[in-house]
Amino acid sequence: MTHIPAPPTHIEFAGISKAYPNGVQALQDIDLTIRQGEIFGIIGRSGAGKSTLLRLFNRLENADSGEMFIHGESTVRYS
Repeated sequence: MTHIPAPPTHIEFAGISKAYPNGVQALQDIDLTIRQGEIFGIIGRSGAGKSTLLRLFNRLENADSGEMFIHGESTVRYS
């Protein structure tokens, strides 16, 4: 049987957490890996943290902890 390697990681969230000043914990210790070529969706109830996750990806917000990688490179230097 031939082993087909997984496509390279395109976007990765590692241990991402975000709380807002009003005390709302929007995200807690989120790990997410999106490989090159994957199609995905983010679904969930109102207040589940979907918009916060996208705002972190777009760098409109900064995570309180954890790290985001694009093509294996940390985005910390872009802050």
